[in-house]
Amino acid sequence: MCVATAAPNSFAYRKQPVYGCIAKRKWIVGTEEVAMPSVAGAERLAVALTHLGRALRSNAHRWEPADTRLRRADVAVLKRLATAGEQRVTAIADSFGLNPSVVSRQVTALEAAGLVERRPDPADARAGLISLTDAGRDELSRIWRAYAERLCQQVPDWDDETTDRFADLSVELAASMLRDELDPVDA
Repeated sequence: MCVATAAPNSFAYRKQPVYGCIAKRKWIVGTEEVAMPSVAGAERLAVALTHLGRALRSNAHRWEPADTRLRRADVAVLKRLATAGEQRVTAIADSFGLNPSVVSRQVTALEAAGLVERRPDPADARAGLISLTDAGRDELSRIWRAYAERLCQQVPDWDDETTDRFADLSVELAASMLRDELDPVDA
């Protein structure tokens, strides 16, 4: 989806699709022009992400402590509450792109296990606010520590600098992939 501008081999994104443009591509982010990777670079990244996704899926069950009764989805809800604080089920569901009924069932199970608690929302008594209990915070900390220890075993030849660099790039990639405010614009 790019259209040639005045300069040869310079392209800008537009909302209407125009095919066949694979040269220089740019986004305007706020007032800053940001160069995009080449198609070859993006293809290499796609292959790497596919391999990484496969490796994560095939090893994920090994990362969980043997004595945990929680599924990865439950841990994700606990992590969300630890990071974002107390919130409604609808906000949790929105953050994961899920239907609130799915998250509501998870929250009910987590509440029964004593890992989260629900209180009426002062702004709307029909809704409830969900927060971590001390037991939930402790369980999340224990599970997260087990994840980190297992990950250390998976990359024993990585030093802190390599780990930090990969973590920073991963966070940056996730933010780029989830950025809603980036609309294609003319250069």
